[in-house]
Amino acid sequence: MKSKYAILTGVIFTLLSAPLWGQVSNDESKRERGYLQVPELVFKDSLFLQRIDSLVFNSICFNLHKLDKGNFEVYYIDSEESRLRFDLYPEFEFRGGTITGYFEYKNFSFVWYGVIPDSLCEVSDRKREFSYWKGENGDSVISVYLGYVEGSIKSMGMDCPDLDMKRSFYDED
Repeated sequence: MKSKYAILTGVIFTLLSAPLWGQVSNDESKRERGYLQVPELVFKDSLFLQRIDSLVFNSICFNLHKLDKGNFEVYYIDSEESRLRFDLYPEFEFRGGTITGYFEYKNFSFVWYGVIPDSLCEVSDRKREFSYWKGENGDSVISVYLGYVEGSIKSMGMDCPDLDMKRSFYDED
């Protein structure tokens, strides 16, 4: 008798939840992919990537070397104290604005928005296509702020959210 109620309860639950699952798949089908052709950046400053390695990848936030991919958005802020801001996301997210180019380092893409100091790199003719979900933007996993004056980079701070959030972004255990 108890097994009949268990089976009946399971059937009712399945029938009631079926429209909900159908609704989820309809919402996913409304998602639209966008595509951008982004030129590759070629560095003039050969030490720049070594500095990025020591200041970003070996940061105190969490061990980036344990992640196998990611996308950094890079912004150059030209002011009295020029600085670079690196925001890490699980995948490319286009937020609008002018993308100047990209470079890759350690399986990570670095997409540069706006102005690039002339002494740092130049834009090549090679391009790569980046895809993204239109209208969807998440929160960055970390943000790293670096002071940059021609040939010199120094750490200016980091914003490191909760470790559980980072793990959920990258499905780490």
